[in-house]
Amino acid sequence: MVNKIMETFAKMLFQITEPENPEAEKPVDEDPMSNCCDAPFTYPGWPDSDFCSECHEHAGIDEDE
Repeated sequence: MVNKIMETFAKMLFQITEPENPEAEKPVDEDPMSNCCDAPFTYPGWPDSDFCSECHEHAGIDEDE
């Protein structure tokens, strides 16, 4: 539940601070999954956190997306 609250807060914060430039990078709706457990990364998510939320080990992104 904490992850959902933080995700909602991050989206609201982005809407408030969204750059005026329409070409600016928008957040991706789909979060990358870890390559070890195919689970999302811990808060705040990839690339700021490289810890798998399932096994709590360092992981890379799953390239099969």
